[in-house]
Amino acid sequence: MKYARSLVTEAVKLVLWLHAQHVELRDLRQDLVDEWVTAGSLVRRRVRLFLAWLERAGVVGSLEVAWHDRVPTRRALDDERRFAILRRFLHESELDLRDRFVGSVLLLYGRPLTRIAALRTGAVHIRKGGFVALELGRGLIPLPEPLSAIALALLQRAGEGGWLLPGRHAGRHITADRLRQRLKRYGIDRSVEGRHAALLALAVRLPAPILAERIGIHQARASQWARLAGATYADYVAVRGPA
Repeated sequence: MKYARSLVTEAVKLVLWLHAQHVELRDLRQDLVDEWVTAGSLVRRRVRLFLAWLERAGVVGSLEVAWHDRVPTRRALDDERRFAILRRFLHESELDLRDRFVGSVLLLYGRPLTRIAALRTGAVHIRKGGFVALELGRGLIPLPEPLSAIALALLQRAGEGGWLLPGRHAGRHITADRLRQRLKRYGIDRSVEGRHAALLALAVRLPAPILAERIGIHQARASQWARLAGATYADYVAVRGPA
């Protein structure tokens, strides 16, 4: 009973926090979830079930709640393997279009499969000059070729339900579990390892505020990735020795 009461309490606290910032519940974004969760105690993570209910009700898109504030320690795909798999997705046209898109976005931009699965067709933007951009956070990420062509082809195939990756049931998107099963055939046994490799690579190149804005994570978490990327790169240089 105490646990159930805390679930309701944390949901109410989140709604009140949004109201104080003049943000409607339907406008809840991942960076706002991260900000609210990381600013409080561990019990705030119990809002996870409330967010899942909001997603099922169609109020918000897919939102995640991290289990803890520590940067994940699960190993990442090494660069050689990551690039080898990525080359397949980008250049082997006989592969399934969905697999090529999902795998590329995972390995390039570190998006969780739950978020990729729930992408709307409106997330793909055709900008002036013909270049294609993908909306992942609060900004647009220009897609390189051939990923831009893959995204456009996927957009043209999407039905009228508004999902970029429609599921088996009408009006619903493909599930993250289904995507995990599909990616295993390409050597991605754990999607989180591919995601972490992409985030480390991005954190080496982008300042934390830009990383946070581009891919829709809280700046505090982006800063954690930047620190981890710096340490990882330093270890790599130390192992290699002087050039």
